[in-house]
Amino acid sequence: MFYPIIIQFIHFIADFLCQSRKMANNKSKSVKWLSIHVFVYSLVTTIFWMVFTLNFYTLISIFFVTFLTHWCTDYCTSKLTTYFYGRNDLFAFFSVIGFDQFIHSTTLILTYNYYILT
Repeated sequence: MFYPIIIQFIHFIADFLCQSRKMANNKSKSVKWLSIHVFVYSLVTTIFWMVFTLNFYTLISIFFVTFLTHWCTDYCTSKLTTYFYGRNDLFAFFSVIGFDQFIHSTTLILTYNYYILT
């Protein structure tokens, strides 16, 4: 099955294409902008989860799990990337971005395995 590819594509759309510059620039400084980004991300992701299930309660659960995990991840990683970028430590900056993406991918695959495959 191609679900990991679909999940990665959904993540790309939700986390990059649907994130405004204002969200990206302010999410490390403002819980408000972080929450707006994560809400949009979770909403877009949940809409795409409809490919796998139309169960309303499952979709609501997925939304909240996605929101919480993405919020916690981005809260930490956005602060770290801002710190390393400000110190011009590009190796650490891109390492954190890569780790951030790893966490998001892992979370989405675990979500799929828990909610869709069980």
